[in-house]
Amino acid sequence: MKIASLVAASFIASFPVAALGQATDGSPPPGTEVGRTSPGAPAVPTMKIEKSGGYFGFSLGTGKGTLTSGSSSVSLNDLLGASGQSPTTLALQLRGGWGTGDFLFGTQMNLTRSWVDSGNTTFGLQFLAVDAVVTWWSQDSGFYTRLGLGPSQVSAFGGGSASTAAQGVELMAGLGVTMGSLGVGIDVSRQSYKASEAGFDSVTFVLASLSLDFY
Repeated sequence: MKIASLVAASFIASFPVAALGQATDGSPPPGTEVGRTSPGAPAVPTMKIEKSGGYFGFSLGTGKGTLTSGSSSVSLNDLLGASGQSPTTLALQLRGGWGTGDFLFGTQMNLTRSWVDSGNTTFGLQFLAVDAVVTWWSQDSGFYTRLGLGPSQVSAFGGGSASTAAQGVELMAGLGVTMGSLGVGIDVSRQSYKASEAGFDSVTFVLASLSLDFY
């Protein structure tokens, strides 16, 4: 019995502490580097937080318009400025809808007026359209591009009265960049009409604008 106890004590004393997987001073097992992820550990993915909800905004701009009738065309500046006055063209855009991620779906009202003040009389043309609009607006870069289609109308005004509006259809495309809520952009639109009602076949606008949008 005494011999068996001595053999057991000798065996335990000769057993290496490292074989227990941890040194007695608390240091990690050999081959393990402190502060480094083991090769088999998966990387933590970076999640992109996407917006979702309503949006609204407006733009103020100016630009040039060109009327086309058959194979002939004339700019609004030349048409309204025949009296020697330089016409003024201003555009207002109001928009709203719903967004999910980088895509926005909604409507946009486009109102463009070009006029001349001659003496005590103001006369000109007014173009109005309400488009269904799809917009791609990058949350990372602020760049956007949009496309719209909807009904339009044109009417002439002067001396406190206005003509009966002629009905047409508008196709619109735009692009720009928005940082925060402020942005700049360019829109190109084309409104088509019956020449028998409007006196011309189509009008094309190229407008530059400043915008304020919330999403």
